[in-house]
Amino acid sequence: PVVPPGRKASDAKKDVIPPRKESKVGDIIKEGVEKGGAELELEVLEARSLAAADSNGFSDPYCVILYGSSKCSTKVKKKTLDPIWNESFAFPFSKNADKMLIQVFDKDRMGSDGLGQAEVSLKSVGAVPLDQWLQLQPSKSKEKVSGDLHIRIRILQPFQYEKNIAVVLKSVGVLQVEPREVPLDVPPQHVIVRVRCVGI
Repeated sequence: PVVPPGRKASDAKKDVIPPRKESKVGDIIKEGVEKGGAELELEVLEARSLAAADSNGFSDPYCVILYGSSKCSTKVKKKTLDPIWNESFAFPFSKNADKMLIQVFDKDRMGSDGLGQAEVSLKSVGAVPLDQWLQLQPSKSKEKVSGDLHIRIRILQPFQYEKNIAVVLKSVGVLQVEPREVPLDVPPQHVIVRVRCVGI
């Protein structure tokens, strides 16, 4: 830079404004993952050809989901071997828990009988929903097991950085961004948002 009379070169260097590092949508999403707040969304859809645990030739099946320290259950479906649940569950995402266990039981008055279980590896789970049919496996050696379990699973990142997103999109006149969730692992050019725009 040009040094005015009476000033030192070192003073002129202090006046130089460093180039501003532009934020990118992908960086903001990555920042959200590192700070936490991501959710693991599981949809327990249905099962087929389950084992008959009752004398009437049917079962009263329900599922128990175990992930990290969390545990939850689906509703019981009466007298069926092909239950349809279509239930959704959300868990705080943990990088330390790379597996999920889903157990299927038959509900009885005196307790529950095991109908099998399926282990879900989370290593390949991302923002795009992973749709799977899982073959049930026995949890005990004498457990009568048959059939498959249908699930859909993905990871969602809460939209926690709307101020930063607003700065990134300000140059194209974006005034408001919706919805309030942006999925993980999606390249910025693939993020679809609803916007209210001005000055375009």
